[in-house]
Amino acid sequence: MAPKAAVVHLVLVPLLSLILPISSLALAQDFCVADMARPDTLSGYPCKPKALVDSNDFYSDALAKPGPVIQPFDIGLASATVKHADTNIPYVKTLNKGDLFVFPQGLLHFQYNIGNSTAIAFAAYSSPNPGLQITDYALFGDTLPTDVVAKLTFIVRAEVERLKRFFGIVSVP
Repeated sequence: MAPKAAVVHLVLVPLLSLILPISSLALAQDFCVADMARPDTLSGYPCKPKALVDSNDFYSDALAKPGPVIQPFDIGLASATVKHADTNIPYVKTLNKGDLFVFPQGLLHFQYNIGNSTAIAFAAYSSPNPGLQITDYALFGDTLPTDVVAKLTFIVRAEVERLKRFFGIVSVP
């Protein structure tokens, strides 16, 4: 029996390791913001260069305006009360009532209520696979403001600054 099990493991494990990575092609790249200034192609609009992407590319105030309501899709909703190297760019936007902000799949995101009253957010997921983000690089290896990181992590400011220096960030207000 043992040799048969070994053969199954020797064949099945490598086979599964080839199949599983292609089970979700949604994470082939971090995100793609359509470049509407370029011509449409058979595969859709080309992606904007990451250096030209800013928070306005993920933002809309369309929900703040009254209008007819239709829901043609059966999607799941959740409600909430509320980098390493040079590729992890923070997109910061202050939202008002009715505003919409899209978080690309797999990218680390934070919500921080700067107001004096309770904020309510709704989240919809396009896939059961949330992707992967390494939190320590995103928090301490980026230009996210030190005070925000300290409040998010409950770590004192001096320790946040030390961790930012460890990850190569010299000074962030």
